[in-house]
Amino acid sequence: MPKSLKELTKVLKMPYGGETQIDKYKMELKARQRKKGEALEELHTDIRRLAVLTFPKMGRTDREGIACDCFIDALADPDLVLQVRQ
Repeated sequence: MPKSLKELTKVLKMPYGGETQIDKYKMELKARQRKKGEALEELHTDIRRLAVLTFPKMGRTDREGIACDCFIDALADPDLVLQVRQ
């Protein structure tokens, strides 16, 4: 049984937070694909959410760059990807 708040926080971070959680979000971000019928705005919002959770300490500009690449990868429609990149 943890004897202090610091010890309790450490115990709880093992399965519920910290690096383990960041790794989970990183995998979700990398694997995220646009769902059938999903609006681009919904995809964009979810990608940005996952980027913030994956890279909480990264600067906004760098994180947005990564999120942009992940968004384009998530489109899974070559014609739309080409249009977005142009």
